[in-house]
Amino acid sequence: MATMNCAVCDGKTKKVNEIRIGKYRSDSVKVKSEFYRCTDCEETFFTPEQARLHTRAVKNEIRKRDGLLVPEEIVRIRKKLGLTQGELEQLLGTGDKVVVRWESGKVIQGKGHDNVLRLLDRAPEIGRSGRLMTPCISRASACCGKRKTARSVAPTPSRSSRIFATSIPVLPAR
Repeated sequence: MATMNCAVCDGKTKKVNEIRIGKYRSDSVKVKSEFYRCTDCEETFFTPEQARLHTRAVKNEIRKRDGLLVPEEIVRIRKKLGLTQGELEQLLGTGDKVVVRWESGKVIQGKGHDNVLRLLDRAPEIGRSGRLMTPCISRASACCGKRKTARSVAPTPSRSSRIFATSIPVLPAR
């Protein structure tokens, strides 16, 4: 788009690159963004592509600030494990399409899942061995015998610390 008129006053606009505050959920960060500003009324607006780039920059800045894996690293780890997105979702105990959203950059993974992904990157045999799995905790007299992921189990507080301390260690960001 070579020239663009203001959607508010129909005045001339100019392309601007400035530091802007971007938000993702409750987080706010400053990122450099390209957008248009009206020379008459000072209204600012993004084209769809500029908005997409701004949103991605905001999420990447939050990942950087929090020491989280970027989408390309998540793809690399999944491929290193030889898993499909669905298989990784099952292994991690997430919902459908969660890994798709992490890998596309639409959603930022939580610190817990980030730590598990780093663990799997360092020791891929853990994912293949099923050691991320914990026995089903059932209050019924006879357990169903099924295995569930640590995330889907609702353990008592004393058992919780044991499950997570032995199954999913917290790893520092690289």
